[in-house]
Order: sequence, then C-alpha cells, then structure tokens
Amino acid sequence: SLNAKSIGICLVGDFTTQTPTSSQMRSLNGLTDYLLAKCRLRTDAVKTHRQIHPGHTACPGKRFPASSFTGELKKRN
Repeated sequence: SLNAKSIGICLVGDFTTQTPTSSQMRSLNGLTDYLLAKCRLRTDAVKTHRQIHPGHTACPGKRFPASSFTGELKKRN
C-alpha cells in the first residue's frame, strides 16, 4: 500500500478558492527540506496528491503554487 511507504503532508485550507498563506508555505518548505534530508530522498520523490491520484482529486487545488513550490524545492536541494 502507498500509505505504508510514503509520508503525507496536509495544509489546512481549500486551495481551489484561496492560496496558502506565506506561513503555510514556509512551514511546508521547512518540513519538506527536513524530510528529504532525513530520509535521504531526491526532490523528484515529492508529489502532490493529484499526481498520485490523477482524475480522483483536485487536491492540492488550482490556487496551490505547485510549480513554484517544486522549482524552489529543486533550487534548495
């Protein structure tokens, strides 16, 4: 099962209608950087819910800055 070999990170909010706060993004960036280092993972291991389950969810929503999050993640790691 995917849940047995992955870590899910949840941000509270509906990102189909609002954007995550800068505080949420700072926390997400810090936690993601920490987990990548701790678990010795490459940045391509980070996926959104929709990437894992296409067609089944809108998560994280069109207002979540997925491409800039991923781009910044790759720059930092």
